[in-house]
Amino acid sequence: MATTTITVQNNAGTVLSGATISYTVSGVAIEGTTDTNGQLEVEGLTADTYAFTASLDGYTSATLINETDSTVTITLEGESTLSNITDAMKAIAETAATTAAATVVTTLANEALAELINAEDESQSLIEKGVALVQKLTAEIGTTKNWFVKIRNEAEVVALTAILAGVGAGIPSAISELKSKLK
Repeated sequence: MATTTITVQNNAGTVLSGATISYTVSGVAIEGTTDTNGQLEVEGLTADTYAFTASLDGYTSATLINETDSTVTITLEGESTLSNITDAMKAIAETAATTAAATVVTTLANEALAELINAEDESQSLIEKGVALVQKLTAEIGTTKNWFVKIRNEAEVVALTAILAGVGAGIPSAISELKSKLK
């Protein structure tokens, strides 16, 4: 009795997990599925010739006729148009989400900075104004049921905290210059 390891790959040489491999032993149809390494180990084969057929959604099935060798590789040709479209849509969605998130964070940081700079009480220090605003936003996060307000406020708190860290680290002159340009 022999053990045959069947590897399924695409035409680019990438192994394919989850491929179905079917074959017949003594008139009995048997199926197995490739593992994460794109392999299926078939044990207990007698010396004979077997037809191993591999299939996977999005690929053209392929059959390999083999005499109980210890290893065989079946290559599936091309991906279906549906797979290509799905992959392209996923990539577009990921890019759009990343771009939108970056835009939202930038906008919120700018709004938070503008609110901080334009605070009405000029006698209060910039850091005190920032701390007060962070406290106000944090309190609102705890009391609102609006998920958008919660997310927006959390982003503003992060942005303001970063700004306050910069102010505390000796960037007041940059804030002053920015303040004069905004007037």
